[in-house]
Amino acid sequence: MNSKIIIQRAALIVVALLVIAGELIIVLDWKEMRQVIGQADWLLLALSFLFAGLSYFCLSVNLAIVFRVFDIKQDFNYLIKVGFAQTLLQSHMAMFGTVLDNIIIAGTFGILDSSPSHVFE
Repeated sequence: MNSKIIIQRAALIVVALLVIAGELIIVLDWKEMRQVIGQADWLLLALSFLFAGLSYFCLSVNLAIVFRVFDIKQDFNYLIKVGFAQTLLQSHMAMFGTVLDNIIIAGTFGILDSSPSHVFE
């Protein structure tokens, strides 16, 4: 079997497992999810999604322009799609790195292996 096909199938399996894990978390926390949904301010949530979408679009167009500056001869719409995918991956990797940094910092100050009252002594 071609190694490219194996990598694509492995990536598909990983994404499917992450989706299943996310759905499992939602099902296990359904009571809390109902409370959050009931208390949400839907207008502000829609507005925040609008601004986030606008931000991703601007970053995607920006990367497409940078690709053109470096003389990449592709369709501009295709470059925007590539820029969107790159922006999405970059933001998710940054979020993952931030979580790891917080865990490392919390471990350094003894927060993870002690009670919360120990931190303020």
